[in-house]
Amino acid sequence: MRKKKTRLCFYEPQGRPDPLGFGCASLGFARGGDTSGAFPLPLEGIHVCGSYEECLKGAGMVSGLERIKAAIVLLNGQGGENGFVRRLSSILKCPVTGGGAAADAVNEADAEVLLITDADYEFEVITENIHSQILGKYRLEPGRCLREVVRIDGEDAAGWLKRKKGEYGISEEDFEHLTFSDENHINAHFRQEGDRIFCGRDIEETMLLRLVEPEEVNRRMQEFYEDEEAVVFGCAGLKGITTGEIRTRGLGLFLFGEVCMTADGAEFGNLMLSKLRVRR
Repeated sequence: MRKKKTRLCFYEPQGRPDPLGFGCASLGFARGGDTSGAFPLPLEGIHVCGSYEECLKGAGMVSGLERIKAAIVLLNGQGGENGFVRRLSSILKCPVTGGGAAADAVNEADAEVLLITDADYEFEVITENIHSQILGKYRLEPGRCLREVVRIDGEDAAGWLKRKKGEYGISEEDFEHLTFSDENHINAHFRQEGDRIFCGRDIEETMLLRLVEPEEVNRRMQEFYEDEEAVVFGCAGLKGITTGEIRTRGLGLFLFGEVCMTADGAEFGNLMLSKLRVRR
């Protein structure tokens, strides 16, 4: 492992990655200005990849030798992201962002991490949940794993969600405008398979039911993406409920899950916006 200048290079699922860059597939890009799949500033850092345990070991070694100013985590949909991101955050103790690749990640690794050591810039991670209406707190009971919910407040999960959507005028197929977050305000993205409910992150014992009004989606996302000094790791699920193009003078991505910062450190979630702002 050695420090080197690295370009952040992202590509659409059918595209070809830059073998010299650090990045993954994005489900399209927020467009505007000269935006492409690359961030204009190369950043000095150390790249570790492999299994979760290999990445954690590498991060621990580097953190003992270098000042890590920020980290970008790319995930390959192997499951267990919540536990991995929490452990990584506890090792690094720096701002962390990133997300899940919209297609298989490079190197077929469980995760890839860029440990940024660049002394020329300052780094900040900003996280936003556009589902600003909190409708209540409820108990969720998991099924065979923490990615399945079988009961909400003692009621069958599928029936409970159908009833709540009816109360708020949301279609049964819509799992984007109404969702749950943990108590650090990081969302989950639910889906239905037959009569079973699954989600893209681990559920918690108690979670907050949240709503975003359709007319708020584009405005809130546009405000967050419009940042020429940032790489935005946004959710492809949110892109699916926009009513027009999101534009940016920076680099705006749409991934399958986001790594966000909370008061307790980094956390993996869905239907979120997270960005790395880079300043001289």
